[in-house]
Amino acid sequence: MLTPLDIQNKRFEKAVSGYNRTEVEDFLNEVLADYEKLYKQSIDSNDKISVLTSAIEHYKAIEETMQNTLMIAQQTADEVRKNAEEKARLMVEEAKAKANEIITTANAEIMEAKREAVAIRQSTELFKGQVIASLTAQIEAVKAIDTDPNKRSVGNIGI
Repeated sequence: MLTPLDIQNKRFEKAVSGYNRTEVEDFLNEVLADYEKLYKQSIDSNDKISVLTSAIEHYKAIEETMQNTLMIAQQTADEVRKNAEEKARLMVEEAKAKANEIITTANAEIMEAKREAVAIRQSTELFKGQVIASLTAQIEAVKAIDTDPNKRSVGNIGI
């Protein structure tokens, strides 16, 4: 690409029937001014493109970092959720085992209470039978005293 300095330093050979030198130099000066302006704009544009490209690369790096961070956060969240589910499952199993243990203990206590109730009923029936037998024997003894005049006694003396 030509630079403005290349255009400014360009010299043409003189010819016998050539162009008007003043018109050519005026035109070249005009081309030089426009070309210099365009050249500076091109440099400025290239500088801006370079800055913007650098910014884009920076933002791409940030985006990649954010994507990696999001991926790690998602993995961490999945892991935390999985651990929480496992912990909840273990807690439920432990609670079920504890409930079963409580139920088993309660059933054993119920059975023991039933056995004790049966034993108490049997003891009560036995005692009741003994009391009835004793009272019956006493009633019979009292009846025997009332009906047999020979067995009456006052103190140790027979009447």
